[in-house]
Amino acid sequence: MRITQSGTTTLYLNDINNARQNIVELQTQVATQKRVSKPSDDPQAASSILRLKSMLASNTQYTTNTNNALTMMDTTSSTLDSFASILSDVKTSIARASSSSAGSSELSTYASSIDQDLDELLSLANTKYNGKYIFSGTNTQEQPFTLAADRSSVSENANGITGSIKLLIADGLSQVMNLDGEQAFEGASIFNTLISIRNSLSSGSAPSTTDQQALDDAYSYVTGQSAKSGMIVSQLTNNQSSLASQNTQLQSMLSDQQDTDVASAITKEQSAETNLEAALQITAQTLPKSLLTYLSLT
Repeated sequence: MRITQSGTTTLYLNDINNARQNIVELQTQVATQKRVSKPSDDPQAASSILRLKSMLASNTQYTTNTNNALTMMDTTSSTLDSFASILSDVKTSIARASSSSAGSSELSTYASSIDQDLDELLSLANTKYNGKYIFSGTNTQEQPFTLAADRSSVSENANGITGSIKLLIADGLSQVMNLDGEQAFEGASIFNTLISIRNSLSSGSAPSTTDQQALDDAYSYVTGQSAKSGMIVSQLTNNQSSLASQNTQLQSMLSDQQDTDVASAITKEQSAETNLEAALQITAQTLPKSLLTYLSLT
């Protein structure tokens, strides 16, 4: 089959245009450091990239949720530790008041001390994190505990202090990120026990065995809740580390699919430019000769 001059010219020009296009693609890879910028660059890789990006987005959200839950539970745990520490001091004071032959004035001093402890305990029970009451259950904008104006009792928020707040921290896995006021303190019972003991001391009566047992039970209960929150903190910390490891793996997999080897791309670009220059020189020499040959034969 005879190859026409027009066909030869078209063939040369197509090769040159393809070479130039290859150079442009390599230059784009070097500039963006991405091997795949659009689906047509590599359809199979593009599909994997979309899947990996979706997994990374989910991982990022799980990490954010875990961090929020961890900070919330860490605050809860430290608050309960402080609460238990004050109760421990109150237990010591009550034990001294019970075992001594203190007069009414000394008992009144103990009463004043417990009254101050009551304020500190209420302040802890009404702790806020990020503008929200941590022991209010799902009613996070409402103060969970209120001391009566005459300091005669502590009441719970009428709208409730219960309810769990959950966040997704992994595929199909949610984590409770709070202990409500009922769980943490058995409602207002601990505060009202202290008020009862304070009132007895103020009236000159030493704390009874029942009072001491009630404080012992309250202390044991709160320390148990503190341990529970500490366990959740540990679990969230482990999840945080796991998510960080997963994120590193996903980023690496995405890079393998999407990123270009810049050094290799530069080498290929330089080679392609050399080949293009050679092709242009050959074409410049060949096409005129072919044209003259064609003219001499006609």
